[in-house]
Amino acid sequence: GCNISSISCFNQNYNLLIIFHIKKNIVTMTLRENMMRIFEHKCSLNGKHQKVFIMVLALTVVVSNIGNSGSKLSNLSILPVSQRGFLENLAPIFTEEGVDTRALKQDENRLTPVKSFFSRGISRFLSTVYDKSELLELPEYTNNFANVWEDLVETDQPIFWVVPGDLGSDTLIQILSQCVNLVLAGILEESQPDEPLKIVPNSEGTALFVNVQTTTVRGLKRAADFNLAGSGLANIILTKHIYEASVLSDGVNSKGRIFTIFSHPVRRIVHNYYSVTNDPENPLYDEEIATMSLVEYSQSDRIVDNVLTRSLVNDFHSPNVTSVQIELAKDIIRRKFLVGILEWLESSVVRIEKHFGWFEQALRQPKVSSCHFHQIYKQASHLLLYPTPEWNTYISDILEERNSADLEIYQYAREIFVKQRSLS
Repeated sequence: GCNISSISCFNQNYNLLIIFHIKKNIVTMTLRENMMRIFEHKCSLNGKHQKVFIMVLALTVVVSNIGNSGSKLSNLSILPVSQRGFLENLAPIFTEEGVDTRALKQDENRLTPVKSFFSRGISRFLSTVYDKSELLELPEYTNNFANVWEDLVETDQPIFWVVPGDLGSDTLIQILSQCVNLVLAGILEESQPDEPLKIVPNSEGTALFVNVQTTTVRGLKRAADFNLAGSGLANIILTKHIYEASVLSDGVNSKGRIFTIFSHPVRRIVHNYYSVTNDPENPLYDEEIATMSLVEYSQSDRIVDNVLTRSLVNDFHSPNVTSVQIELAKDIIRRKFLVGILEWLESSVVRIEKHFGWFEQALRQPKVSSCHFHQIYKQASHLLLYPTPEWNTYISDILEERNSADLEIYQYAREIFVKQRSLS
C-alpha cells in the first residue's frame, strides 16, 4: 500500500495529466478538489495498479453522473480526442459491465482488478431508486412547482433560482443564453410598467432576453400580471426570490420547474465579499463593505445568516433556523429541485441541459460545445482569484457557525445531486 496523503509515491502534475488526458482542456477546480480528497485517503493497491485506480476514481466523481449506458454518448469514447468537443469529453465511461476499457485505453491486464471493483460498486450505486415520498407537508407556495421526478410537459416553465451570492449562476446564465441560445427573462433593466412583454437583444447583441426584471419582487409581479410563463416567450425565468416566484404559475395549467447551482456557503459569502469590494467601477460595489476587512464582514450584520434555508422556508424574521425548518428545506430540495453543484459544474451543466432537452444541440454542434468549454474555463479561472473556504480557518469557523443550517443543506444537496442520476 501507499500513503497518498503525503503524495510520496506520486508526481502530482503527472497524475493530473493522466487522469484527464484531454488536449486543449484544463484541470478545473472540480478535478483539483476531488483529487485533493483522493490524496487524503490511503491506497491499498500495489504499484502497477495505483495510477489506474486513481484515474478511474477521479473520473468517477467528474463524469459518473452524466448520461446513462443507453445514451448516445456511450459510443463516443472510441473517437480520437481531437475529434470531440468539450461536453463529449465528459461522456460516461461506465457501461452495464463496468468500466469502458475503450475510453480508458489501458492495458487489460492492468485494468482488470479495478474494473471488477467498479463493476460491482458502481452498478449498486447507480441503481439506487430515487426517494419520491411526500410525507412532509411543504409550504403552500411549492404547490405551483412540479416534483422533479414528474415528466416534463409543454406548459411547464423552467425557473432558475439564482441563490444570492452564488458563484456558478453567472456561468450557467452565459452558457444557456450565449452557447445554447435560449431566451432568458430576468436580468435586463426594468421596462415601463405598461410596456408589453417582448424579446429583445442584450446591449452586446450576443443573447436574447425578455424585457422584464424577474430578479426583483416588483418584476415578478409584473411578469405574473403579463402571464410571462404562459406567453412562451422565455425558455428560462431567472429569479432570486423563490417564494415570490410561485406567482408565475398556478400549479394547474402550468407548473414551474426549478433548478439551481448550490455552492459551499462559506465560499459563497467570501466570494460575495470580494465581488462587492474589489472594483469601485462595478455596479455591485458596496462602499460600506469595502471599508471592512473580511473578518469584520464575517462578523457583521451585512450577512444574512442561513439565507439559503431561510429562502426555502420563507422565514427571514426568526432569530435562529430550527431543525424542523432544516428538514423542511431538505424535503423541498429533494422534491422540487433539479440540483446542480458548483464543484461539479461540468456534470451539473450536462444534467440540467439533458433534463430540459437542451443537450442535443451542445452535443451535435462543435461551436456550441466549444462555447461551453470556454465559459467553464472562465469560471474555473475566476474561482482561483479568491480564497477557498479552507484558506483561513478562523474566518471559515465564524461563517460556518453563523451558517450551520446552510452548510447542512449544502451537504444534503450534494447527496441529492448524486441520487438524481437515477432520474436521467
